[in-house]
Amino acid sequence: MKARGFTPYNPESPNLQTGDEGDFKSKDKEKPCSLGQGSTGFTLIEVLVAVAILGIGLTIIIELFSGGLRLGRASEEYTKAVNYARLKMEEMAIKPAVAEGVEEGSFDDTFRWQVEVKKVNLLPVENKPDFKPPAQFFQVQIDVIWKSGAKERSTRIESYVDCGMCKPEYIE
Repeated sequence: MKARGFTPYNPESPNLQTGDEGDFKSKDKEKPCSLGQGSTGFTLIEVLVAVAILGIGLTIIIELFSGGLRLGRASEEYTKAVNYARLKMEEMAIKPAVAEGVEEGSFDDTFRWQVEVKKVNLLPVENKPDFKPPAQFFQVQIDVIWKSGAKERSTRIESYVDCGMCKPEYIE
């Protein structure tokens, strides 16, 4: 085998000799290697370990991805529920009369609501028959309930409504 072009000569290398034109030749002739000695490649154990590590890594990645999708769906459901509750709270705020009690209904096939209204006494318990407070306050709790998979989930918002402008005949 002749070397083409310039190849630097290393005088300290015992395996190389120079010829007339500066070509380098190896003292040892190339011997074919047997499969057991110095062969390059991977053993079966190395391949199995690599495949096992790859399988574990892919399983973890797939679990993370499916968990992210599950959380995204739950977040979407909670966002819808809160928006429905705000819508119902706005309906309660513009009602001409608010009375104590519980009402129920549904927004669609998935989401249903429950409104609980309680009168709040801001003044001391002394009952004076001739005193009428200038305003009446009601606590309004709105629960939105829905089924998510096998679980039933719910969210609640709460507010206080001033019924100072309500007509006396509607106030209980």
